[in-house]
Amino acid sequence: MNQLTVKKQTTDPEAIRANTIHNFVIQRGWEMVKAAITCGEILFKKKEELKDKRYEKGGRGKRGYGNFGKWAEANLDFTWQTACTYMKLYEHQARIYDMEFNSIRAALAFIRGDDRITPGLISGDEKILRRNIVSPIKVVKARLKKLPKDPIHYDTVMRIIEELEVAVNELIDELR
Repeated sequence: MNQLTVKKQTTDPEAIRANTIHNFVIQRGWEMVKAAITCGEILFKKKEELKDKRYEKGGRGKRGYGNFGKWAEANLDFTWQTACTYMKLYEHQARIYDMEFNSIRAALAFIRGDDRITPGLISGDEKILRRNIVSPIKVVKARLKKLPKDPIHYDTVMRIIEELEVAVNELIDELR
């Protein structure tokens, strides 16, 4: 996964600069993942330490349960969920170091064993579908209510709706 290797030999100054900056970005991404793993190690050890202690006032709290969450809320600048992410990266560090991921998202997807599409792609596609298909249909529906009910408009709209129905059915068939 490490993309720091030079792939093309070039003498073009802009290409050299762009490749250098790209390698800088990739390297910083990997360094970010390594820093998250280091943070996860610190947090993991603190969580283990708190398991056997009473953290609530007066030492009367339940032993272990919830201590780390309370400690994190009281002491960390980031959320408990972020802390858990860092600890997860730490727990799987050997696999992550083998791959040298450029982002935390990619490392987490690898840990989960995602065989699916790249994280974020589905939500992006969903936005595109809503923007390009669902929203225009709502607009057409609203406009149809305002149009005179004449055969020219009706026939045109019905023809387009039939085309849309065929396209949607083909898509559904392909997804099955």
